[in-house]
Amino acid sequence: MKLKGCVTDFNGTLFFDTPLHVSTWNEMALELTGHGITAEEMQTRYCGMNNLETLRELCPGRSEDWYTQQSEEKERRYRRAALSMPGGPHLTPGAAEAFDWLKEHHIPLAMATASIKENVDFYVRTFRLDRWISAEHIIYDDGKHTDKVSMFKEAAAGIHCGTSVLILEDSLSGIKAASALEEAEIAVIESPILKQIYPQYPKIVKVLTDFTDIIPLLEELF
Repeated sequence: MKLKGCVTDFNGTLFFDTPLHVSTWNEMALELTGHGITAEEMQTRYCGMNNLETLRELCPGRSEDWYTQQSEEKERRYRRAALSMPGGPHLTPGAAEAFDWLKEHHIPLAMATASIKENVDFYVRTFRLDRWISAEHIIYDDGKHTDKVSMFKEAAAGIHCGTSVLILEDSLSGIKAASALEEAEIAVIESPILKQIYPQYPKIVKVLTDFTDIIPLLEELF
């Protein structure tokens, strides 16, 4: 059965920014706890968690105002780092062409990200995401989602696809969440750290290094 729509993650999927998140979280963690966060810890433990969840785990017992302030500071540092990237920030290779193909073939597209609204606004401006995704179809960390399963479900429902969607992801938590959607299939941006776990998730139909070769898969699934 053909799928009805596509839901994409953002961080590490449409924008290879995992090193930026690792470096800024590592910096923040060192300042707050005296212990840093490694790339492996970020990929297997924290990726897909929202900032407040991460901060509560790193620094239990603080006030909600404190967590909010630290979250905002972390993202200010992250955005500065993104704008300072050599050549400037850019979408994953092939992503624009893949989204053009979806638009041309009238396949609805939504985004589900654990990012906060300030970052989502930054992404929309910087990458001109409104070429393909309407603002109402971007699901982000607004405080009402308990996990990414609910984000994916809301995103798919918003484009009237039930759970019949292709989900584009990169993190372990995202893969687990996407696997909970009954009709969904998953295309994964490959991570060397996670490579050995992909066979455990039968909904993964393709492992990609980027999106330059995804159109044959789109033609097959849609």
